Amino acid sequence: MSRLEERSGGAGGNQRRPLVVVTGPLGSGKTSLLRDALDRAAPVDVDMVVGDIGEESIDSDLFARAGYINVGISGDCMCCTGLEGMVAALADLSRPDRPFRGIVVEASGLAETSALIGAIAADPLLSARLAIRRVLACADLTAWRGTGMPEDILHDQIRTADTLALTKTDLAVGTERARFERRLGDLNPAARIVARDDAVCELFAPGWQDREASLPDPGTAPHGHRHTDIAAFSLRHDGNITSAVIGEWLFALSTILGQDLIRLKGIAACRDASAPVAFHVVNGVLFPLEPVTATDRPAAPLSATVIGRNLDPDALRGALDLALSRHSDAGTGLPSIDALSLA
Repeated sequence: MSRLEERSGGAGGNQRRPLVVVTGPLGSGKTSLLRDALDRAAPVDVDMVVGDIGEESIDSDLFARAGYINVGISGDCMCCTGLEGMVAALADLSRPDRPFRGIVVEASGLAETSALIGAIAADPLLSARLAIRRVLACADLTAWRGTGMPEDILHDQIRTADTLALTKTDLAVGTERARFERRLGDLNPAARIVARDDAVCELFAPGWQDREASLPDPGTAPHGHRHTDIAAFSLRHDGNITSAVIGEWLFALSTILGQDLIRLKGIAACRDASAPVAFHVVNGVLFPLEPVTATDRPAAPLSATVIGRNLDPDALRGALDLALSRHSDAGTGLPSIDALSLA
């Protein structure tokens, strides 16, 4: 019997499984916060449902490599066409014949949290099996600088949470952090505002399974949210890739597209690296390549999801092809690129 079963009276009763929802804008640090919280409290009796826009479940793969059983909802925005997949995953993970474990949902960055919570509340099966213990929103200071995230989604994620974890506050200028916290308080006076590291320490602290989340009523109205001005593309390349190619391609895209490049994330098996590397661009800012622990190589040497405004798929493909051509030890040939539906 697991520690969670002992605290909840075993798997045979009518206990509801504790559910934690983590939300926040694209690139706000949801996955890294969750990974740090799980590592700090390990072992944690939880299963994962991870939303990823794109054909490759990049964030889900990172949790799988850390040993967590999880379901990746890929290819769609979780609150739109991916909502059915989330409901099905939760129904499967909460089956009475499965070990009694908590469940963590990491929403995709463009998802409206109210739609996710509303779908759970409106489903008789899920509402009988699951008890929401926390809805944590990563409140990314940089996402509120007019960098491309739709304002209605930002507001929804903040207003639907009971805990707001401040991220990217080290990039605040002057009194920007204080003004940001006041704005968050105006949007959701009932929510707790905590530092990112404090959220890591307390998310799965002893007693997390028994918390009572204080949440607004999300309602059960049909979801009408659409991403009409944002495009997303899935890009794959099957030839040889080196870290120099990745770095040159990302630098070119971040320079050309600037803040129109809301989010780029991917994983690559580089010829000159002993382990796959994850790479990120957030609001036009390029982050260093990050080695990831892997039991096997990615399905393709390069898999990436690109999200932004005014995106030209030929430019995305051409920039990578140019980087490939400048390095004789890299592969050749145009990468494949496919548009993704965010409706």
